[in-house]
Amino acid sequence: MQASVSLYCPPMKVNYVSGTLRQASAEPMAATISLPDGSTLTMTVTIPATIVRRQGMLRWLVDACVGKGQQDGWELTTELPQEPVVFSLSGFCMVAKAIQAPTTLLGPDGSTWKGDVTFPDAKCSIWTMTVEAVTAVGVLEKQ
Repeated sequence: MQASVSLYCPPMKVNYVSGTLRQASAEPMAATISLPDGSTLTMTVTIPATIVRRQGMLRWLVDACVGKGQQDGWELTTELPQEPVVFSLSGFCMVAKAIQAPTTLLGPDGSTWKGDVTFPDAKCSIWTMTVEAVTAVGVLEKQ
């Protein structure tokens, strides 16, 4: 049995910490989970504020983090790995590269669903230091 997951990530501000560090703001994502019985769950899954480290002249790396949310006895956890960020000359912006995040959904009945959610490339304005909104999607298998 499968459930589909969609995580809408609104625009996210990246703040200056030092010459080699930035911090991405905490991100409240809107999760929509479609279960095989036709029911739909919605909840807020929050990614904590996360450090972004300079790796080179035009390369950065977002630290790994874990986003969590709960609603009506359901709990969704998504484990975001480190995310490379590179400069795009064609878009004259920074681009957080696509990642796959292992994701687990726990049901109030003790059921466990596992799979990956794919976060697409996301552009970040070098002028406003704001990452564009994206939607991550994936499929979870009942264990």
